[in-house]
Amino acid sequence: KSPYSLTVGGGVGFGPRFPGSKKTQFGVGPLLDFQHESGFFASTRRGLGWGGGDEDFSFSLALAARGERSDKARKVLGFGGGGSELTGMGKVPASALGVFSVGGRVANLVELGATLELPLSHRENGRALHLSVGVPLLQTKEDTVTLSGALHVGDGKYLRTYFGVT
Repeated sequence: KSPYSLTVGGGVGFGPRFPGSKKTQFGVGPLLDFQHESGFFASTRRGLGWGGGDEDFSFSLALAARGERSDKARKVLGFGGGGSELTGMGKVPASALGVFSVGGRVANLVELGATLELPLSHRENGRALHLSVGVPLLQTKEDTVTLSGALHVGDGKYLRTYFGVT
């Protein structure tokens, strides 16, 4: 058995131009994920970090990045990073993050997850918490189709920075 795994792929997405936007968009994105049996990983999705667990519970600690946002419309890899609706809110600089995640499977039916984002630079951008739930709809030996939902919350600094909420 190999001590590492490497996943290369791509994905498509459809959603708001930025959190809170009424405009939607379609885009594509790359996936590169390296995982060593020691727990070390380097990933376009998870950042650079270490994690562990088994099929019923997982955890990870990582360094990652939160991208910048502009008050002018622009696209990167097909996804928008701002819009004229944000005029006056100013540019939000990119920030380095400490990312802490835990996840688990309950009764072999429901997958739960929580991820905490703590800014290491530009702390004025605030902290965010992501909670998720997923239910497998179709499972074969090779593939799984899952229906999932997520709740995304932030502290006051995060809400002011990204949504203008005071």
